[in-house]
Amino acid sequence: MKKIKVLIVDDHPIVMLGYKSIWNNLQSKYIVVLEYAQNFREALLLIQNKKLHSFDIVFLDISLPTFQSILFKKVICNGEDFGKILRRTIPNLKIVIQTALVDQHRIRSIQKSIKPEGFLIKTDINEKVLIDVLFKVYQGCNYISTKAKKLVKKDGKFESEIDQIDQEILYYLSIGEKTKDLINHIPLSLASIERRKKKLKLLLGAEGNNTKELMNLAKEKGYIL
Repeated sequence: MKKIKVLIVDDHPIVMLGYKSIWNNLQSKYIVVLEYAQNFREALLLIQNKKLHSFDIVFLDISLPTFQSILFKKVICNGEDFGKILRRTIPNLKIVIQTALVDQHRIRSIQKSIKPEGFLIKTDINEKVLIDVLFKVYQGCNYISTKAKKLVKKDGKFESEIDQIDQEILYYLSIGEKTKDLINHIPLSLASIERRKKKLKLLLGAEGNNTKELMNLAKEKGYIL
């Protein structure tokens, strides 16, 4: 029997147990071999040990705790950041995004930056969806769940992308750093950082100089935890 090697990157162990229960009971010519990483540190160890190259598919949660990576010399703010690292380092690995986020701009940003083979909104996930996405993605097809499809195709202007530096600004502000001190962490002038912060407020809908509101909106949309 053929093996499908799957890595689940999710901070809820019950997710893996549920997936394992469904995939282990398949009546098919495939055996699903599962491994689990509950944070970016554990997943990065797989990269360092070259083990991640042996997987066929990774199921990646977007909302995971931020991690300072020594290997890649950057802050990994969320699953979108990690997905982009996987795309660069292991281009043949198939990626399935799974998220509870339903913000249109956020979903379209993830779709654009990672171009995953699979995209699941968690409220769409059931036994049939998990079986369908596993086989379709493994066989080289794309799969997008019902709600994700509506969000990706929904009418509306796609705003400027919130890039890696923007996300690092949000991260450092979220842990209590003052704007004037961000030059110690981000290779930009204070004026450039302030312009980016202003842009972030416009994109996320924060009013005035309210940094707390900006942080709340960034958490709501899944850019930080």
